[in-house]
Amino acid sequence: MFWKKKPSPGSKRLEPAEAPVRQALVLVCEKCGKKMQDGDENPSKNLQSALKSHFKSTVGKREVRPLLSSCFDLCPNKKIAVALVPLGGPTRFYEIEKGDQQSVIDEITSRLSLDSKK
Repeated sequence: MFWKKKPSPGSKRLEPAEAPVRQALVLVCEKCGKKMQDGDENPSKNLQSALKSHFKSTVGKREVRPLLSSCFDLCPNKKIAVALVPLGGPTRFYEIEKGDQQSVIDEITSRLSLDSKK
């Protein structure tokens, strides 16, 4: 088994990898969306998908990576918890009300202060 083997001298079990993102991660709590879900559509998944499309067209592929995440233990009532993780900067958490998706995307974009597409 992998964990029971003793590493040979000089081998590495943990090696650095290239980051799949250049500017920031946007983590969207999936559990918050499940609590707000009406029917088949999870608002967290919809927000993540919209953010992905937006960032791909505005700042380029692999610049910002929106991801669904497990619970942050913020659990806002009728809101979605989102973490903005700019590379090289502090992580910030926000509670987002369900509403106009474009205004939410614009607010997240402005808070990240991204470099524009080159």
